[in-house]
Amino acid sequence: NWNPPAVPSNACAEFDVIIPMGLGTYPIINDTISLHNLAIYHNNGITGNAGAMLEICGDLDAGSGVNWNFGTGAILALTGTGSAQEIDGDMQVDMIKLMGNVNVQIMAGSDIRVEDHIELIGTGSFICNVGATVSLESKLTKTAYLDDFSNPGNGGYIGQIRAKRMVSNPGRGY
Repeated sequence: NWNPPAVPSNACAEFDVIIPMGLGTYPIINDTISLHNLAIYHNNGITGNAGAMLEICGDLDAGSGVNWNFGTGAILALTGTGSAQEIDGDMQVDMIKLMGNVNVQIMAGSDIRVEDHIELIGTGSFICNVGATVSLESKLTKTAYLDDFSNPGNGGYIGQIRAKRMVSNPGRGY
C-alpha cells in the first residue's frame, strides 16, 4: 500500500516512500519505521498505533485531506542530520519530536495540529513559516504543550503557535 512495496529498513537515507491515491488499505505502523522522504497523495490515510514511531530524516509532504490517524502514544520523529527538513500539508498528530540537528520548516499553507506535545530533543529549531499554522489542541483529559525543556537538546521554536483549550461547561452553552 505504498511505493516501493516493501517494509522499510531502519536506514533513513535508503527509503523514499509515496502513498499513492486510490488504495483500499492504507499503511498501519505498529513499531518504529525510518524513512527518508514521505509523500502522501491527497485524501489518503496513514495510521500510527500506540507506541509506533515514524522517523523521517528528509521531507514530509502530508498532502491535504489526509487521514493522519496518529493516535495516543504514536510519535512523528523528525531526525534530519544533513540539510533542513520541510513539512508541507495538513495533518493532526499526537506527538512530534524534533530529534535531528537541522531546522524543520513548516511551509506556508500548512496546518499542523498537535494533541499532546512538540518535543525539542535535537539541536535544530522547529520553524513555523509565515502563512503556516501550528496548533496545540488540548482535550478534556490532556493539555497539549510545547516541550517541557527537560531534555539536554538546544532546539528551539521559531514563529507563531496557536493554543486551543477545551472548555467543558454545558451550563454556559460550551
